Amino acid sequence: MLDLNPDTPTVAGSDPDGQGICGLVRRLIALDDAAVLRVLAVVMGETLDVGTGLIELLGEHMGLDMADVWQADDALLDAVRDREVVGLLLADVAGEQVAAENGKATTKVKRGIICDCLSGSNGRVKRDGWVPRWMAFPASAYTPRGGVGSAVRWARIGAADEREVEAEAADDAEAATEASDEIELDATLPKAG
Repeated sequence: MLDLNPDTPTVAGSDPDGQGICGLVRRLIALDDAAVLRVLAVVMGETLDVGTGLIELLGEHMGLDMADVWQADDALLDAVRDREVVGLLLADVAGEQVAAENGKATTKVKRGIICDCLSGSNGRVKRDGWVPRWMAFPASAYTPRGGVGSAVRWARIGAADEREVEAEAADDAEAATEASDEIELDATLPKAG
């Protein structure tokens, strides 16, 4: 797509025409939007700024849907050890009714039902396009306990956005007050002529 040297280790660090980023930008300009987005996904992966809110901000801004590029597997479910979270994942994937009916089941049984729903096996309706909340844009957690880095970072971004909106509203109110004061002052001055 970009016609890069196959030995180039990354797109972000490529220098296709010996002109640094300019050569890469020229090639990107020649592509349609869909192709540029595919390249951008690769570049984002190459340059992930782990531990900051950059990925959360870009993912939300660009409207990325992780379900388009990721699919749950057994490794995800095996990594989730928290019984409460497994129950909430079950509700998210299979629905509240199934979760309630299996509320006292073992974590292993709940994981099995989730797997069945994601694969459409054992008589379960297949659930396509599901990603856990912490991988969505915007990210969130299943419990209020915290500890989900992507959700914490998104909350910080949301709080910063709220502060910015409040500051803009305060600036607008101050400007309106100043304009009103000028009109009142103007009305008290004698008119010329």
